[in-house]
Amino acid sequence: MSSVGGVERLGDAPLPEAPGAWMRFAVGGEELAVPGSVVREVASAAEVSADDRAPDGVLGFLARRGHKIPVFDLGAFLQVPASRVAEGHVLVVLTAGRCFGLRVTRVFGLTDLALQGMRPLPPSARSGPANHLFFGAYPREDRWLLLFDVDQFFSVAAEALGFGFSR
Repeated sequence: MSSVGGVERLGDAPLPEAPGAWMRFAVGGEELAVPGSVVREVASAAEVSADDRAPDGVLGFLARRGHKIPVFDLGAFLQVPASRVAEGHVLVVLTAGRCFGLRVTRVFGLTDLALQGMRPLPPSARSGPANHLFFGAYPREDRWLLLFDVDQFFSVAAEALGFGFSR
């Protein structure tokens, strides 16, 4: 466990600068957030073009400015039940010079979070694999807001799926 600005956290990835706006969203019944600075667009999942050749975990692609942006099924990676139909939204994110989409169930919008309130991911926050994909958790009234590490996700997803993204 490491400490950044007095905030204890799991993992080695740097924390986003604090304070800042975070994009809150849901995947199945879990509420997550990513730094607002990485979100480029929120699109309808209905815009995703399915590709039968896409590996498991990839729903298809969004066409943007002459490019095909892969859309990952975040629910599949987190093993959270989420519909594979054209419902919900796609968060188009940019990290490490690469753009990709995350299929999510619902988008709540931007919220300011003070990192001083962040906690290490408690075992009660979520059960299941992929806990290494979170910076930590932020306590809410009746549940935890899970702070999702987009850079770590991209590394894991690209390796698992054999994606060779070009910048």
